Amino acid sequence: MSSIIKFTEENLSHRIPVLYKVGSSFSEAIASGAVEVAQDINAKAIVVFTEFASTTKVLSKLRPSMPVIAFSIKEKTYRKLSLFWGIIPMWNKNFSLEEIEKTLKNLGIASSSDKIVIVSGQSNTIKLHRIG
Repeated sequence: MSSIIKFTEENLSHRIPVLYKVGSSFSEAIASGAVEVAQDINAKAIVVFTEFASTTKVLSKLRPSMPVIAFSIKEKTYRKLSLFWGIIPMWNKNFSLEEIEKTLKNLGIASSSDKIVIVSGQSNTIKLHRIG
């Protein structure tokens, strides 16, 4: 079964239509915008800071082609994030930009000069960043 899932995700996931229709909430608008911008700039990842996982849940439903790494300081939210499709959850108290870059490099997701999109659902912001 795992070989079927792996084959499908690696070879056919681009053919599976996203049936999620974005609504008018701030979380949905931010998530949709982040995915669109990430695709436009060819970003290696979307990084999201989340307290309650609402924006991250929408990102998961949108099924972006790049990895989504969700950082949370709440253990309860961290556990919830592990249930969302395509989300790599991180639980830590220190989320400096340097720590994020180090994490992305250690995971093999991004390297120096790669572009990423940073999202914060709490402040409704999208930031474009180049790894230093």
